Amino acid sequence: MVALKLWVKLVLFISSFSPLILIWAIKLQKINKYSLLIAISIIIISSLILLLVLEKARRGNNPDKIKINSIEDLNSSHIEYLLAYVFAFLPFGEGSVATFFIFISVLVIVYLKSNLLYVNPLLVVFGYSILKIKDNNENSLILITRKSSHINNTKINLSILNGNIFVESKR
Repeated sequence: MVALKLWVKLVLFISSFSPLILIWAIKLQKINKYSLLIAISIIIISSLILLLVLEKARRGNNPDKIKINSIEDLNSSHIEYLLAYVFAFLPFGEGSVATFFIFISVLVIVYLKSNLLYVNPLLVVFGYSILKIKDNNENSLILITRKSSHINNTKINLSILNGNIFVESKR
């Protein structure tokens, strides 16, 4: 099993919360005039790394070929994810920056420990779909793909991203 390096996981986390980072940067602009510039830089860099990681996986040297037995669309998982954004619209007050960092720290731990790399709104923005599929052996896999739909009993090529998360390979 291939595992992503911790720094790549952290960058993927940052990219997944880039809209939240942008919202907070806009709110913090009164305190720090460079917050918006810093946020946009972080968003661009993390988004580029996300695309590079996915493209590298899509061009994997040794893709596995599997037959799909069942498919479940996971794109709706982004709705639950967006609940974290409610926090961004709470008013600022004393201790709000400390509260924000505690909240983000908990999110980082949950994100990394529960292997939620696929829950990323930028994937949808970049044209990817997230599917939960089962193979011939009834193994559940998370598939990140550019295709909008798949049909049961078709064969696809996969490259591992991390754990049970795969990217549909171009090969």
